[in-house]
Amino acid sequence: MEILSKVGGTINVIVLVLFICFVCFINSRDKMRLVQLNISICLLFGTVVILISDFSLHNQLLCKMMALSTQFLFLSAFVWKLILGINAFRGIVLLKYQQEDWMLKRPFVAVLSGYSIPLAIVSASGGLNWQKYGKDFLDGCWIQSDIYLLWFLIPITIILFLNCIFLFLIGKALFHNYIRTRKTKVNESQEFLIFLQLMMTMGITWVTAYFGIFFLWAKYIFVICFPLQGLMMFLFVVIISQENRSKLINFISTKYSSLTTKSSSHSEEKRDFTTRQRTNSSNLAVNKILLSSFVDETEIVSDEILEKNAQ
Repeated sequence: MEILSKVGGTINVIVLVLFICFVCFINSRDKMRLVQLNISICLLFGTVVILISDFSLHNQLLCKMMALSTQFLFLSAFVWKLILGINAFRGIVLLKYQQEDWMLKRPFVAVLSGYSIPLAIVSASGGLNWQKYGKDFLDGCWIQSDIYLLWFLIPITIILFLNCIFLFLIGKALFHNYIRTRKTKVNESQEFLIFLQLMMTMGITWVTAYFGIFFLWAKYIFVICFPLQGLMMFLFVVIISQENRSKLINFISTKYSSLTTKSSSHSEEKRDFTTRQRTNSSNLAVNKILLSSFVDETEIVSDEILEKNAQ
C-alpha cells in the first residue's frame, strides 16, 4: 500500500506539473481554467508535502507544520472543486455563462473564496488543537485524534455531498441533450467525456475513502484513483480536446522552428566566420609570397648595383 501510494503520488506530481505548464504557457483565457489551475496547484503541493513528510517525522515542529499544510492544501483543493461544481452547474444546467461570466470579471472573488475559507478552518483547528497535530498512528504527519479529524472531514463531506448533487443534475442535463442529438456520434462521445472529466475533477472518487474505513479493497481503489485526478485533467483538457491539442502542437512546432532557426543562423554565422578565416589565411599566404618575391627582387637589384660599383 505504501509503495503504491508513493508511485501514485509521483505520477500525480508529474502530470500536474505538465498540466500547470500547459495552462500557464499555452492555453488561452478560459472560464474554467482558473478553477482547474488552482485545483492543480493545491493538489500538486499537497501531494509533494505528503511525499516529503516522512523526512520530518523526527522533528516535532516540522511535522506539525507539514500536517497543517496538508490540511490547508487539500481543503483548498476541495473548495475549488466546489467552485468548479457550481460553475459547471450554472453553465450546463442553468445556461447562465452567457449572461454572467463572473469568473472572468471578478476572479479575485473566486481566489479569495478558494483560499480564505480553508485558511479560516485550519487556523481555528490549529489554534484549538495544536497538540493533536504531528506524527499519527500510521507514521505520518497528520491529525492524531479521530475527533479533531472532523475539522477536515466535515467540510470535505459537505463539499462532496453538494458536488454529487451538482453532478447528478449535470448528468441529467447532458443525458437529455444526448437524447435530443443522439443521431450525432460526436455529441455522444462529447457528453460522456464531459461527465467523466467532471466526475474526476469534482472529487467524486474521494467517496471511496469513506468505504476504505471498513473495506480494504476501497483503500486500494482510493490510492489508485488519487493520481487519476491530475491524469484525467491532463488527458481531457490537453490531449482529448481537439482545440487544446492543436494549441499544444502549434506551441511545440513554433518553439521547435524558432530553435531550428536559431541553430541554422548560428551555423551560418559559424560558416561565414570560417570562410572569412580561410579567406584571410589565403590572403595572408599570398601577401607572404608577394613579400618574399619582392624581397628577392630587391636583393637581386642590390647585388647588381654592388657589382657595377665594384667594376
